[in-house]
Amino acid sequence: MKITPLELREYRFKKVFRGYDPTEVDTIKDILSETLEGLVREIKDLDTELTANRKRLEELMENEKLLKDTMTTAQQATEDIKESARKEAELIISEARLKAEQILQDAHNRFTKIQDDIEQLKKQRFQLESEIKAVIDYHQRILFSEEEKRRTEEKVTFIK
Repeated sequence: MKITPLELREYRFKKVFRGYDPTEVDTIKDILSETLEGLVREIKDLDTELTANRKRLEELMENEKLLKDTMTTAQQATEDIKESARKEAELIISEARLKAEQILQDAHNRFTKIQDDIEQLKKQRFQLESEIKAVIDYHQRILFSEEEKRRTEEKVTFIK
């Protein structure tokens, strides 16, 4: 049987001829002793539980701090990776633009060279045509002159 502190305060011992009934007093003492022992055990158990819970709380708080630090580190690493990727992308784009400009410049240079070559070939063609015409004219004159000579000779022979 358990007794509460309030019940203990309000409990009235029966009066007997020479004071309180010793049996009743002994019974109450036994009850109080058992209750007090139970409370002491409960306090020790609760104290042990409290110590274990505090230790567990410290471990959990340490784990939470570790997780927060890990998350912060992971976020920083993610940001660093993103920044690195952005810079690398900018570098790739810049290199691609430079290559594109170089390709365009090379193409323009080739185009200009081809145009110059075409112009040179046109001049050579014109020169060649002029030379061929001159040779043809020269040979025509020679032929004409030869034919004139032959006619003149025929006339001379015919006259003789």
